[in-house]
Amino acid sequence: MVDSNADRNGVTREGEMTAVRAVLGAGATSTSVVAVNAQALAAAMSGAQAATVAAATIVVRADSGIVVMGSVVSIEIRIVPTVSVRIVAETVGTSMLVVIVGKAALTAGETIDETIAERDEEERWGRARAHVLLVAMGRYGGRESSYASDADVIACHRSAGEASEAQAAESATAIVNRVKALLGSVTTQMSISVDFGLRPEGRSGPMTRTPRSYADYYGKWASTWERQALLRARPIAGPEPLLEEMMVLIDSIRYGSPVTKDELKEIRLLKARMESERLPRGAEPERHVKLGPGGLSDVEWVVQLLQLRYGPECPVVRTSSTLDALRALRESGRISFEDASTLEDAWSLASRIRAGNVLTSGRMSGVKLDILPRDLRDLKSLARALGYRAGHEGDVEEDWMRCARRARKVMDRLFWE
Repeated sequence: MVDSNADRNGVTREGEMTAVRAVLGAGATSTSVVAVNAQALAAAMSGAQAATVAAATIVVRADSGIVVMGSVVSIEIRIVPTVSVRIVAETVGTSMLVVIVGKAALTAGETIDETIAERDEEERWGRARAHVLLVAMGRYGGRESSYASDADVIACHRSAGEASEAQAAESATAIVNRVKALLGSVTTQMSISVDFGLRPEGRSGPMTRTPRSYADYYGKWASTWERQALLRARPIAGPEPLLEEMMVLIDSIRYGSPVTKDELKEIRLLKARMESERLPRGAEPERHVKLGPGGLSDVEWVVQLLQLRYGPECPVVRTSSTLDALRALRESGRISFEDASTLEDAWSLASRIRAGNVLTSGRMSGVKLDILPRDLRDLKSLARALGYRAGHEGDVEEDWMRCARRARKVMDRLFWE
C-alpha cells in the first residue's frame, strides 16, 4: 500500500472516499456497489475490527483485486474461495460495508465454492469420483438472507469417470461435509452455518442424492410442503450438465402442474398450524414481524401459493425471489397493483425491522430479533437505525401496525378464500 493521494488510474482519494460514503449511506430500499483502491480502504476502515461477515447483495470485479459490496436489507451470502482473502466490515445505520481484500477478485454470481473440498477428495483417491451440485433453498435461495441468516442448501451428485455409484456417494458426502465444516469454522474469515435440513427425509436422509434418487423421492414420497419449498431452489455451485439436469427435475416438480384442491387444503392446514404453534410463548402477535399477522410469513405464503397456482401457465412468476414474484404476479394481472404494493410494503418493512434489531442489539440470534421492541430505549435505537428522526420513534410502531394490518387483510382474501 502506498501513501499517495491518487492511484495509478489517477483517481483521487477524496473521490474514492465519496464512493465509500455513498455505500455507507445507502438508502434502505436500494443497494450501492462501488470499487475503491487500497488508499481509500485504509482511510475508510482505519480501526475497524476483522469480522465474520457473509454478506453482499451484488459483487463486482475490480482490477485492483478489491471488491466493495454495499448491503442494506437483503444480503446474499458469499463464500470466499481462497484463504488469502481478508474480510473487514463496519455497520452504519441499516447499511453494511463489506470489503474483500485479496489476490483473487470474485466474479458476479459465484456463491459457494467447493473447490477446496473437491480437491481434497480428489487427492485422497487420486481421481475425481463424484461431481457435486449445491442448490440454495429458503431465504438464501431467494437472495433474501439477512444479517443473522444461515444458508439452507441441498446437494446433488453423480458419478465421475469409472467410479461406482457407491464410491460416488461416498465422495460426494465427504465433499458436502467438508464444505459445511470449512464454512462453519470460526476463523478470522467469515463463518457461515450451512443447513442441509431441507433435503429429502430431513436430517435422517442422506446428505446428497443423484437426480434419479431425487426424482424417485419426490414422485413417491414428498409432501406438499416439500414441493412448496422447491419454489426457492436456486443452483449456486456445480458443473453445468448436472445443474441443468437437476433444475429440469426441480421445475417439473414445482411447476409441472397446478396445485390441486387436496394440496391447497394441505397448505392451508399447515399454515394454520404454524400460526398456532410457532409463535414464541408470551410474544405479542401484532409485534412479531416474522410470524405475526401481516408479517413475513403471511406475505411469503401468499406469494408461494399463487406461484404454485399460476406458475405452470405463467413463466414470468417462476422466480425464487419473493419481491420479484410479487411484481411478476402484478404485471401479469394475477393480483392487483394495490394488493401487490400492500404485501411488498409489509414484507420490506418487516425485513428492515429485523435487520435493524440485529444492528442495534448486536445479537445475531434470539427471538427478540423478530419483534418490534416495546421498550422505549430499544425502540429509539431501532427508529434511528431505520432513518426515523428524533422524536418520531412512535412512527415506527404506527407504520408497522398499519402495514401489517393491511397485509393481513390481503392475505386473508387471497390465501384463505
